[in-house]
Amino acid sequence: KHLVVVPEAESATGEDLTISQVDLDSLIRSKAAMYTILETITLSVGILLNELSKFYVAGTFGSFIDPGSAISIGMLPDLPIDTYQTLGNSSLGGASMALTSCEHIDEIYSIRDSITYLELNVNQDFMNRFSAARFLPHTNRALFPSVS
Repeated sequence: KHLVVVPEAESATGEDLTISQVDLDSLIRSKAAMYTILETITLSVGILLNELSKFYVAGTFGSFIDPGSAISIGMLPDLPIDTYQTLGNSSLGGASMALTSCEHIDEIYSIRDSITYLELNVNQDFMNRFSAARFLPHTNRALFPSVS
């Protein structure tokens, strides 16, 4: 039970490119989790997502994401596209800096010592926001004014 998105004749692999209900459910849960985690983090420090002036997207995922598409499904907050900046594999860059330069050790320890742990799976507000985010783009359409 799959929907054929690209038929085998038009596919680079020679096989149908398909999507299933299981695939869609995984996408919905993942995008809801990402948005809700972002919302929870910003709320925990007393700011709203729409107050962000710069939004860094890191990792392999961040290198290939199209912010406009991610906004349209409710994965990323509805901010101006130029707010988003991709960093690529920032964890590898940070690890390289830590291993090759003592200059950054104090900064690394300072960051480590200031990290706050948030237990999300027992946070009822998080779970309520997660449920609301499991729609396209969201149950609160006012959060996504650019998505028609």
